[in-house]
Amino acid sequence: MPPKIFRSKPENFPEKVAVCGGNVIPKNLLMGACRKRTEWVYNNLRTGIIINTAIDYGEVVGQITALPLSSSPVEISGDGCWYVPCIWMVPKSASPLLGEKLLGSVVEDLKGKTSGILTLSSEQWMNHRSFLERFGFEEISRIDRFDSKLDIMALRFGDEPIEIRIIERNPVLGAEPRLDLFYSSHCPVHVATAYRVSKEHKQFEKSVQLVVHNIDDRSILERYGYSFALILNGKRDILHEYITGRSLGEILKHESI
Repeated sequence: MPPKIFRSKPENFPEKVAVCGGNVIPKNLLMGACRKRTEWVYNNLRTGIIINTAIDYGEVVGQITALPLSSSPVEISGDGCWYVPCIWMVPKSASPLLGEKLLGSVVEDLKGKTSGILTLSSEQWMNHRSFLERFGFEEISRIDRFDSKLDIMALRFGDEPIEIRIIERNPVLGAEPRLDLFYSSHCPVHVATAYRVSKEHKQFEKSVQLVVHNIDDRSILERYGYSFALILNGKRDILHEYITGRSLGEILKHESI
């Protein structure tokens, strides 16, 4: 029997089993990260966010989130579109067929209600370009993230082109040395990274200032132009180095801080 798609409402969100990204989060950070995610979900389900969950024999095997671009945790603005942050699946159950069921459920929910759906291509999750293109998505622009370029992919529901604007990045000002972390509660990986940065920073708190920016407040994202980043001295994004294995201490030592 194929997995069934479960459409969430505030009264029935499967919070105890829906562990988006749980396979890549350290176990000691998992509970707090998922609690933050659940709080974010409840706050946004009341305003019409879509969260569809794939259930197979009573277990969560995948999940997809979609919300209006105007309230999304991404450095893109535009009218009339919705944004899909990621398509998540349990590794042992991941397949293009399951990805199609999840993405198809969002298309079904939104068709005729919006001008189109945006997402960023990523090889890490199910949002990779070849899969999206098979579903009808087209590249409409590119965006810098982690010192590389990501494709902005769009699925149009009409003949009109989708017009977007990439929010300009502005320098983060303040006394140096300093770190500025930008993250959102929508993603357990974001939250787990914020917990880890805050914990490791304690050994440097007398010498290096840490400022944490939660972009659930969209005005912060629009002011600075960062969605998920760790900015050193207002200039360099060291997040990719950090999440791929280097400790905060190693990075700061290399920077002679």
